[in-house]
Amino acid sequence: MTNCLYNEDAYLHSFTARVMEAVSLADGRFDIVLDRTAFFPEQGGQTADTGTLNGEVRVLDAQIRDGIVHHLCDAPLPVGEAVRGELDFERRFSHMQQHTGEHILSGICAAAYGCRNVGFHLSDHIVTVDYDKPLTPDMLDELEERANRAVWANLPVRCWYPTREEAERLEYRSKKEIADRLRIVSIPGVDDCACCAPHVRATGEVGLIKIMSAARYKGGVRLTILCGRRTLLAVRTGLRRLDALCRKMTCGEEELTQVLEKRDAELREAKLRAAQLEGELLCREADDARKRGERLLRVGGADMQAMLRAVDRLSGGADLAGVFAGNDEAGYTFCLTGGQGLKEAFAAFRTAVGAQGGGDAQLIRGRCAAPWQAIASFFENVQGA
Repeated sequence: MTNCLYNEDAYLHSFTARVMEAVSLADGRFDIVLDRTAFFPEQGGQTADTGTLNGEVRVLDAQIRDGIVHHLCDAPLPVGEAVRGELDFERRFSHMQQHTGEHILSGICAAAYGCRNVGFHLSDHIVTVDYDKPLTPDMLDELEERANRAVWANLPVRCWYPTREEAERLEYRSKKEIADRLRIVSIPGVDDCACCAPHVRATGEVGLIKIMSAARYKGGVRLTILCGRRTLLAVRTGLRRLDALCRKMTCGEEELTQVLEKRDAELREAKLRAAQLEGELLCREADDARKRGERLLRVGGADMQAMLRAVDRLSGGADLAGVFAGNDEAGYTFCLTGGQGLKEAFAAFRTAVGAQGGGDAQLIRGRCAAPWQAIASFFENVQGA
């Protein structure tokens, strides 16, 4: 089995090893097995380390099967060759910050609220953790506060292998039954948890824990969190966006909510007035069309309520009439009314142009993807009959 150096020193970012196997894969990558490695393979919800071998061969992924770590690389290496491995340690350290931060949150969440961690995912961009009970906003604020106090206390983080006797006496969290050798990550007064991943030496290295969002998930809650440098980058980006928005709205941060609420109210009022004017204009167009003896009206776009008023004016309450909004590329929304046989006329219209819709003997509404020429031809034939 592979000698996993990351279990001995999470901060080891370069190492030497010997190539034991090198197999070409169908996807163009190469599966390289070393006698020992510092590359943490994907497991426990955490994505694998990346880096290089001999400075040129890129390690794109790492998987572990039956105790053997398989490095998925972009080029081969000769079996038996001595190689030097280099981790992308900035990425590894970020993973360590996120994972230790999650342990702090989950340990406090279990002790304070009786929540069990039932899911965890750590990638380059996102960290999610699932708990089996819902948490209120006040509980989340308290959880975040206590977690960061544990960070500021700079508590030691111990990764160790208890004996069978020690394990039997130890109360620790675990999402599943451990078949292999038990490894515990301990943070005094905060958490003891079974875990195979690399962690920071002390909680202070986590930097800052921030709960970014919370969503209902399978009767409990899914939290999206950021720790360490990821939190710094998110805060920096958020503040820049906030500053840009304040500049655009020509107000200070403390006034932004009030200014946006006022702008929303003005926009709603403007939309309502625009709809009223649009309805009035459409009704005038319908009146003009009826005077010309037309019972079909096409507009670029209109509110359905305005279309209903217009089609009633166009029909005069008796004649078959239709108002269509749209164009040949996007299709048309329509309403039909008038005439003794409206349903029969719509059935023929649906057959002729493939229209979809429904209604009653007084009004039909629907959509149509046919070109305007076909629609107009149908109405000409109906009115001429």
